[in-house]
Amino acid sequence: MKNTKKFIKGISLVLLIGIILSGLSFLAIRSEWDSTIEAPGSIDVLIVLGAGVWGDQPSPQLKLRLQTAATIFKENPEISVIVSGGQGPDEDISEAQAMQMYLIQLGVDEASIFLEDQSTSTVENLRFSKAILDTQNMNTSAVGIVTTDFHMYRAKMLARRYGMSAQGESAPNVPIIVVKNTMREIIAVIKDTIIR
Repeated sequence: MKNTKKFIKGISLVLLIGIILSGLSFLAIRSEWDSTIEAPGSIDVLIVLGAGVWGDQPSPQLKLRLQTAATIFKENPEISVIVSGGQGPDEDISEAQAMQMYLIQLGVDEASIFLEDQSTSTVENLRFSKAILDTQNMNTSAVGIVTTDFHMYRAKMLARRYGMSAQGESAPNVPIIVVKNTMREIIAVIKDTIIR
């Protein structure tokens, strides 16, 4: 009987901690949900994070990120754009290549685009993009990040971890998967915070 009570107490404590961490993570995610870049001239570099490729075409979610990035570029045609994303097992080309091609179709100057095509996670997106900033002597304090609304809090958190003072521009989410994406992101925020 004592062991059963201890077990129930232990499970209850774990559940309570899980609920608290999930709630705090959700509030953190919501705090950056509608991020916007302060002013057109306040960034030198825009980092666009990948979100899947269907064959050789950006996924619907990735298209929304790229459309957001193209709008920013048109307001800031002198900036550089880093497209970040490697190639998954079911993708014909890397996310970065698909992103580059789509941005060019949207009117972004090809000479302004830098490809980061090795990353397989958000952590690597930011770490490998920072390496490009360093090798190209780009200003790490004038960086903008484009990603989907639910993803912005963690992207900016990781950017700070790698020494970037980044603003963000949240792209809209695909409505049908907003709940699923947000639930997954809550787990990812907890994981990346604990690893830190």
